[in-house]
Amino acid sequence: TDVVGEYLEAYRSRGIVAGLYFSILDLTKGIGRNRCNKEDKEYTKEQFYELLTNYGEIPFIIIDGWNAHWGGPYYKDMPFEEMDEFVKKIQPNCLLINHSCETSLAHTDIVFYENAAGQEIKDGFNGPGCAGNILTNCWFWRATDPKMELKSAEWALNKINAANAQNVSFLINMSPNTDGLVDDNMAARFEEIGSKFNPPPAISQIPSNWMKR
Repeated sequence: TDVVGEYLEAYRSRGIVAGLYFSILDLTKGIGRNRCNKEDKEYTKEQFYELLTNYGEIPFIIIDGWNAHWGGPYYKDMPFEEMDEFVKKIQPNCLLINHSCETSLAHTDIVFYENAAGQEIKDGFNGPGCAGNILTNCWFWRATDPKMELKSAEWALNKINAANAQNVSFLINMSPNTDGLVDDNMAARFEEIGSKFNPPPAISQIPSNWMKR
């Protein structure tokens, strides 16, 4: 089955704008800091082309592993500028959001702070940024999750407000269990966060051309 297509259709059918996650560190193909040649770059471009021509408008792709200390290809071997230009020629408004552990816009359209890995938003930073967080102890589902004491709604709201004040979007992970469902405690916590969150008026007044920087 076309997993990407079904994923996007499931969200779009409910009025949710969905982006994609792409691991540029490819353990199956062997693309990483130990090997990234011309053929590997073309292979990666072919994957971007498939994602950006088969599924309609893709607002963003979150890249993982690029020039990262855990083993992705170096920028000198797979230049961000080259790949970004390739993506923008296909979909000019598609943002490349790079898990690079950097705090500048040199190799990303939006700075990604991985709060769950201890990367906090820098003082004086005024966006554009996003911050990834978790309610459990891990990005991925664990058998202990359904009975785990999750981080509180108050914790999430404090993080949301602090992030938004610096033009950073708060992202929070929700890992489905082995049945593809969300555990009851996780669903309840998300509902609690949603019921208590009152976004400031400015958030709902984003201009229609906000993606065109």
